[in-house]
Amino acid sequence: MDTTETRLSADERAHLIQQLRDSQTEFLGLIGGLTDAQWTSPEAPDGWSVRQVAEHLVLGEMGMLVKVKEALAGPPHPDWEE
Repeated sequence: MDTTETRLSADERAHLIQQLRDSQTEFLGLIGGLTDAQWTSPEAPDGWSVRQVAEHLVLGEMGMLVKVKEALAGPPHPDWEE
């Protein structure tokens, strides 16, 4: 398999990195102005607080980033071939 076809171009990589930065900026903007009451109140009875949801999102993205780095460091996975 020719792996050059599966690699991102410099423009694609820059675009994806910019999307991640924009997403982070938007997320921080959404949670940055919350009061303590808003931060700790659940979104529904017996539901998670905004703080817990934010933590869940951050931890999930961190875990995903580890997997992406592992995937990029190794050869293409055979199941990913078309």
